[in-house]
Amino acid sequence: MDPTFQDLPLAAIRRSDVQNVVAGLTALGKAPGTVRGVYRVVSGVLAAAIADQLITRNPALGVKLPRSNRDAHALVPLTVEQLLALADTVPPRYRALILTAAGLGLRQGEACGLTVDRVDRRVGTVRIDRQLVTPPSGPVTFGPCKTTASVRMIPLAPEVADVLADHLREYGSGPDGRNGSGPEGLIFTTDEGVAVRRQYTGAIMRTATAALGLEGVTFHDLRHYAASVMLSNGCSVRAVSSALGHSSAVETLRTYAHLMPSDEDTVRAALGAGLALPSRAVSGELSASR
Repeated sequence: MDPTFQDLPLAAIRRSDVQNVVAGLTALGKAPGTVRGVYRVVSGVLAAAIADQLITRNPALGVKLPRSNRDAHALVPLTVEQLLALADTVPPRYRALILTAAGLGLRQGEACGLTVDRVDRRVGTVRIDRQLVTPPSGPVTFGPCKTTASVRMIPLAPEVADVLADHLREYGSGPDGRNGSGPEGLIFTTDEGVAVRRQYTGAIMRTATAALGLEGVTFHDLRHYAASVMLSNGCSVRAVSSALGHSSAVETLRTYAHLMPSDEDTVRAALGAGLALPSRAVSGELSASR
């Protein structure tokens, strides 16, 4: 049986109780990511209790969490071929969800909670200021972003805009699909026209990655793909951090530094560019000096 708070009254929960639950889940062999996910839910509930003045402080603060067993330096992003294969393997209704998450660097809740009013194709931006909260049971709601830094404007590439437009034409319910395909203008929904729950997205991903032999690849790898594309194309760490909604550039560097060109490569390219005069100009200068 998974460790619980054993019917403790809300006001009686202490940090040690939360720590014991974390330790208990770890002892049961739960993956660090799973334990962290449970912790985030518990911490969010306790934070809501503070807002409702049911408790005065969050006892989840300061709890030590297990380290991820996925070393950041071992992170290998998907190739474009793998991404496209994944998008073509999931059910057609969710192809655009995969490509949009990879094309914008969205977290799962941000992608599934994207609504048409947050997409401005004219200006070329996507506004992220909330995420979809999908508990295992109960109603689906919109909730705050993971952190204050997660509230952001992301540049919208024309290719991603086209993917969204095609999806809405196919699955949207309004004229030309402009009104979205679900409640409150949700862009991505199930065949029943309801919000896509996290659990359902996970099942779709597991089926597709198993078929492609992409062991261990999750929805979050679409976000890693976006980061790798931005970095490999010369975007600054600050720009990548802003697009991903990281709390600081330090977080971006800690996660993706190994994907950046090495200092030697950068210096070599810079010095080479400084000497790359047009061949005709070089020949002219040599002739004039004789």
